Amino acid sequence: MRILVVDEDPPTRATLADIFEVDMGYRTETASTGREALRKIEQQFYNVALLDVVLPDMEGTELLTRMRRLHPTTYCIISTGFASTDSSIQAVNEGAFAYIEKPLDRDHVQALVRSALD
Repeated sequence: MRILVVDEDPPTRATLADIFEVDMGYRTETASTGREALRKIEQQFYNVALLDVVLPDMEGTELLTRMRRLHPTTYCIISTGFASTDSSIQAVNEGAFAYIEKPLDRDHVQALVRSALD
């Protein structure tokens, strides 16, 4: 199983990568921008992608749309520290598996990933 973590915050990326790789045993890659994430998904399939809404070069919901076109079976989890009704509705309409608020709860994130992979 492969997981992609896309977040502009280096500590968040590192923590999530540790959770998925060390604690859960999944191959994990990270990206800090939408463009970097798109390059990765053009070359590799990911079972789950955790996408931050706020990225330096595009909204996470735009990245979600583009990812779903390339890999419709990838489960995408949207995370944000700036939750809004509009972004949550857009994420669900674009096919997000889940929409979660930061700060992220380790147990909740692990449960969502397990649920997506089951």
